[in-house]
Order: sequence, then C-alpha cells, then structure tokens
Amino acid sequence: MGQMTSLVPAQVALAQRAGRYAHLSEEERKRTAAQAVALQDLDLLWALTEAHLTLYGGQGARVSPLTLRSYRTGVRVFLTWAGQEALSLLRPKRDTGAAYVRHLEGQGLEVSTVRVRLAAARAFYRALRWADLTDSRPFAEVRAAPDRTPRHEKRKPYTEAEVTAMLDAAPPRERVLLLLGAHTGLRVAELVALEWRDVDLEAGEIVVRRGKGGKTGRVYASKRLCAALREWKAQGSGEGAVLGYVNADSARHFLGKVAAAAGVASKGRALHSLRHYSGTRIYRETHDLKRVADHLRHADVSTSAIYAQHAEDELRATTADW
Repeated sequence: MGQMTSLVPAQVALAQRAGRYAHLSEEERKRTAAQAVALQDLDLLWALTEAHLTLYGGQGARVSPLTLRSYRTGVRVFLTWAGQEALSLLRPKRDTGAAYVRHLEGQGLEVSTVRVRLAAARAFYRALRWADLTDSRPFAEVRAAPDRTPRHEKRKPYTEAEVTAMLDAAPPRERVLLLLGAHTGLRVAELVALEWRDVDLEAGEIVVRRGKGGKTGRVYASKRLCAALREWKAQGSGEGAVLGYVNADSARHFLGKVAAAAGVASKGRALHSLRHYSGTRIYRETHDLKRVADHLRHADVSTSAIYAQHAEDELRATTADW
C-alpha cells in the first residue's frame, strides 16, 4: 500500500484498472478477451493491452500518459488495418507483421512513428497471449527500416529570434511555458505535470519528480523564468499544477497559438523544439557537452552530441551572408 500511495492519482487509477484484470480467473480473462476480439471492440482490447502493459511492462503503473496514448492509437491503427485486410487477429499469417510495418512505411510516416506503432502491436499480441487466446507472435522478427535522416535534421530547435518573438507575444501562462521549455529544457510531460510544490522561487530551483523513466531530477530556473512564475502565481495560480493544461496536446495547442501570433512557423516544430533550443544554447555558450547533458538530464553524454551539430548549423547560417 505504501508504494501505491507514492503514485499520482492517474497512476493509482491505472494500477486499479490493471488489478481488475489481474484478479479475474484465467477463464474469465480469456472469455472477456475473446468477446472483445469477436466484436473488434477497441475499448475492451485496449483495456486488456493496457492492463498487461501496466502489470508486466518495464515502467509498471508509472508508464507515462503519453506512452499510453501512443500505444492506444497504435492498437487502433493496427485493428483498422487488419479489418481492411480481412485478417484473422488470432491466426495471423506468417508475413502479417512485416506487411503491416511496410504498410506504415509506405504511408510516409516518420521512422519514430513506425517504431511506436510496431511497439503497440507487439504489446497487443503480448496481451492476447496473456489471455491465452493465441500463441502467435507476428511481430517477433519484424523491424522498422532504419532512419536515414541525421538526428539533428529531424526537429530543429527554435532560433533565438523566434523564442524572443514568441515571448513578446505570449500571455503570462504561455510565457511560463516557453521559458520552462527554453531555459530549463523540461520535456512535454514534465511541463504538464509540474506542480507549485516543486518550485522554489527563492532558491531558483525546480524539482522534476516524474522525469523520463520515472526519475527525479533538479533544474535551475533563470531570473526571467522566476519573474514569469511570480507574475503567473500572483494571478491566483499558486496551488496544484503550475500551468493547468489538461494534457500535453492542450499545451501544444496553446504554444501553436502563440507561434501564430508571433509569426513563427511551427510546422515540423513541437514543444520539444524548446528543449532543443535549450541544449543548443548551453552548448553554444559553453562548448561543453557534459554541461549540456547535466542541464538536460541525459543519462549518457553521447545523447547530447546532437546539440553541437545544431550549434554548428546556426553558425553556418550566421556566416553565410558575410
């Protein structure tokens, strides 16, 4: 019970939903799953997949809401494709898995998206095997085609001028959002989950309790961020979540509105591009990948190497018209 109380409400609810499936007898679980397959019921099939992922996945009940949404979408996409192809879910053909992944690639999806869809399909079949409905492993030997696009070209950071323009156009809450991303490098899920109890404005420190992999970390707030936080807090937003967005999609929506108001092109950009800006700026000012890794809380400094390339691209653009 002590472990359960350490979870946030959404994680407690997730653990409880998984527990309901765990407490079913094997016969009841099999019967429930068989009915879901027969009806092609996405809600029931996702509930089964979510339960298995929560009970046996590496992150347990601390699996991120973003992962769950991505996997649910992946299960839905696979079921839609299987229905269009009139395929048997419980007796898939030997090449079903490979055909599905090539179908996704043929749609021009990014490699990262194909990999998530593949992971979701694998999770779905693990759940079906858990329910004792099939022994099939149609994705066991399937791999997404390698990504030929250099990492630093996939999602470029916002430039200094773009961040400045958005800050000038942003209302108080979105100003905090921008500075949290651009100055502290918080990830999307971390931004949405941040609570006032984790913000120490006097010390200029922020505790990140649910970072990537469930890790707790600490970041340092700039003077501009502290000022923006004080302004936002003074408007009555001093308890619970700092930003108050419903979810990550809501945060992205409001960032998009600010970008449009500032005349900043947002195509191919995302909230994560603010984190890229943060890492690039740290490298540009320090030329020290270890400092970048510490600032962004990377487990391995090699992950930070992309920001050296971003900084080089900025230098090339700056000197091109000299």
